[in-house]
Amino acid sequence: MYDVLIIGAGPAGSSLARLIGDKYKVLLIDSTFAPWLCEQSLDITGQTTDPIV
Repeated sequence: MYDVLIIGAGPAGSSLARLIGDKYKVLLIDSTFAPWLCEQSLDITGQTTDPIV
């Protein structure tokens, strides 16, 4: 038995599941398996720049 069902494990669905997962029992389902990361989810700390020489 689950408290919340989230359909779609994209950026919004997975963020919501993580946000409420400590308080509620969550079932997160998606129709496809995608082992890659969304490039829009990278924060500034994960980006580096090379100095211009």
